[in-house]
Amino acid sequence: MIQNNHGQASARELFYLAMCHRHLGDIAKADDGYARAVHWLENHRGQLTPDEVKRLNTLRAQAEKVLELKPGK
Repeated sequence: MIQNNHGQASARELFYLAMCHRHLGDIAKADDGYARAVHWLENHRGQLTPDEVKRLNTLRAQAEKVLELKPGK
């Protein structure tokens, strides 16, 4: 949750927000949220357990499908 992360959204929240914005038709906000989520994931990967990384990668794949992105973009 954002309040548990010093006011900053984690990749999990950002991937979900990106998908929500896409469903609402706001492509720019969806793309921005996705990019921020990927950046967060890359910067925090060393602090995450293998299970957390796996779950976030699964969520990333779901977001890519919703945002109609090529995997790993």
